[in-house]
Parts: sequence; C-alpha cells; structure tokens
Amino acid sequence: MGSFFKHTAREKRYEPITPTAVKYILHVGLSKGSAYSLENDIYDYYNVTIVAKSFVREQIRRMMSCLVNYSYDRISLTTIKWLLENPISSNLYDMGIPIAPPQGLFLTDVVYDPRMFSNPVPYYLHSWDYE
Repeated sequence: MGSFFKHTAREKRYEPITPTAVKYILHVGLSKGSAYSLENDIYDYYNVTIVAKSFVREQIRRMMSCLVNYSYDRISLTTIKWLLENPISSNLYDMGIPIAPPQGLFLTDVVYDPRMFSNPVPYYLHSWDYE
C-alpha cells in the first residue's frame, strides 16, 4: 500500500487567493492544412490555431472532439454554445461526447511573450512565498 493512502486528509491550500481554473480563449482560427508526414488523398487536413494564456487538461482534445462531432452532425451548434457557456468537463461525459484521441493532433508552435519570464502577469505567488 502506498504511503499516500494512510493520510486521511489532504493538505489545504494556504494562498490568500485560490487560483481559478477558468481559462479564456483569445482567438480560434481554422484554415486548410497539409499532412505532416505521409500525404494521403482520402483525408482532409486542417490547421486549428488557438490562442490563450493557458489551458486546462484535455481542453484542446475536448474542443476538437466537439468540432469533429459537429462536422458529422452528431451535435448541434446550440450544444457547442451551451458547452462553452457551461465549461464543466463532466458535461461532455454526461452528453456522451468522447475526448478526441491524441493521434492526429500535432502541437506545432508554442509562443511565449518574453516578458512573462521576467515579470509574469498576474504574478503568481505560492504559499511558501508568504513565509
């Protein structure tokens, strides 16, 4: 048995302001793409550009799943709008919308503002910074 099973309570966060998990998307773009490895005539390739300060776990895969399901008429635009207005990950599970598999998704570019390394905004403080 692992030692983490012996503890009854988890450590509590001691930051004065608890970090939020709400993420804001600044831009989403869709353009015609091409294959990154072997070209194949039976597939259509697209480049999806998403700009945000940060993402939550599996957020992009969930969004791609909604995009593909919409293209096959499995979900409606009103459903996608509702999911965006109610960003709880269990909503996709409750509606039977699977998370897109990682195969076929390629991260091609990550851009950071150089100032975020020297003066991050908002400046994140952890509990040990207050000691």
